[in-house]
Amino acid sequence: MGYTNRPFDYTGNLANQVQHDLDLANENFDILAQAFVGNDPTIRKVKEADTVDGFHASRTPQANTIPVADSSGKLDPGWLPSISSIGSISFNQVEFTTSGTWQVPSGVNKVLIIAVAGGGGGAGGYIDNSGNNFYGAGGECGEAFIGVKNVVPEETLTITVGVGGAGGNYGVGAINNGAGGDGTNTIIVGSSSGNILTLQGGRGGQGYASFRIYGYPSIFGKAGNGYGSGGDGGYGANVGQAGKNGIVRIIYFA
Repeated sequence: MGYTNRPFDYTGNLANQVQHDLDLANENFDILAQAFVGNDPTIRKVKEADTVDGFHASRTPQANTIPVADSSGKLDPGWLPSISSIGSISFNQVEFTTSGTWQVPSGVNKVLIIAVAGGGGGAGGYIDNSGNNFYGAGGECGEAFIGVKNVVPEETLTITVGVGGAGGNYGVGAINNGAGGDGTNTIIVGSSSGNILTLQGGRGGQGYASFRIYGYPSIFGKAGNGYGSGGDGGYGANVGQAGKNGIVRIIYFA
């Protein structure tokens, strides 16, 4: 029989009305009990309680199941896809230490770019009229970038890698020491995307000081070393160190 919202008919006038109503109640209770595991409501475990749209929860990997953590709170490693199931997708990268071009592979629309512009050159040293030696100021590092950029599959990227600025000449007496040259920009332009990235080159070191001033470090290395670092300032009758050239590294999956 179907479910009856109100199985007890207290307005009935059957000679056996109470028995009739109890029978209806028992029939409905039997139907309700069948929703529980073992048809036993006392265990308080509903049948198919772990089912959502036909998918069962499971601690162990099975087809058409929903992953559930075990008592440790971790999923069975079997739920994770194997390397072979990933297919032919592979990790790739290209690197430019000088300017060039690169064609985006088919199917690639995002790339991770690590890039830095050219570092500024350090100023030359200085010797005053009393023969005292001074350091030149170090150059700045080139602007750096690490992040994801959108590209158009099969477009050509024109990559201009920044060049480090020249070191400044030293000065003596009335001749001031020379400032370091500015580093040049690193620029990436797509044939379809247009300008993708522009990084400013580091400024050259200016003037002199009574203590040593290093060029600023870049993301690739300490002061005076690594791509895009600023050049150290010279000392006394020494020229400043040239800034380091930039770099562009492109990482993608294909």
